[in-house]
Amino acid sequence: MKKETDDGTIYSEPYFSSKSNAIINAEEINQKLEVAEEEILERIAKWISEGSQGIIDDILSHFINIVSYLSLRGNSYIPLPQELRN
Repeated sequence: MKKETDDGTIYSEPYFSSKSNAIINAEEINQKLEVAEEEILERIAKWISEGSQGIIDDILSHFINIVSYLSLRGNSYIPLPQELRN
């Protein structure tokens, strides 16, 4: 971002991110990406409205972190005591 002042132009590199989202089905990917994009745009607008008065000059980089989660699974069987079975 850049900000024009009486002394010249001030450049800064603020960082904006969205919260983590869990995706269960592949059909949810586009919806979750749109929600994350809206959240980042809201944070940028809030930052600008709070007095920074910056202008977005360049987006230097963006990235998405994806992590595959494998839940724990049980792999043994312990029979209940006779008095609890029925």
